[in-house]
Amino acid sequence: MRNLIFVFCLFLYGCGEPIDPRVGMDINNLTFKNTNLEPIQLATFKGRPSIINIWASWCLPCIKEMPSLMELQEQGNYQIILVNIDVQASQGIKILTKHGFKPKISLWDKQGKVMRNELSAMRLPQTFITDEHMVIQGVEMGDKEWVSSHMLKRIDNYLK
Repeated sequence: MRNLIFVFCLFLYGCGEPIDPRVGMDINNLTFKNTNLEPIQLATFKGRPSIINIWASWCLPCIKEMPSLMELQEQGNYQIILVNIDVQASQGIKILTKHGFKPKISLWDKQGKVMRNELSAMRLPQTFITDEHMVIQGVEMGDKEWVSSHMLKRIDNYLK
């Protein structure tokens, strides 16, 4: 009887973590602004696996994880794309400059409208791991230590 209950619970709740409904979503057509405030689609960055981090200047956990994202960028295995959701692009640029963060790709989504409407991204920080085709393979919420062996393994597992 206990075995039957165990199997039933596995059937109901599954094994491991639930899969985010955004996994498998093609986000090539999402359009943001670049640092010159010109529109740019994520399709521009196809070709390499990407870590797309949603952040804001007022979000302390976002700032906390930024050094490890910059370190991950320097390792060169993944393309790091930072998407700032402040009211003004200058707010995000000011924080990046203040802390010496130098992202290769920095975009702006005024007040998170695209992220909220297209990806239901309501919490910060939130990070999307995409394959080289700009299809979401994984979603991480909250601040992370991106260069830890645990996180590197999670990223690799998402991209398998």
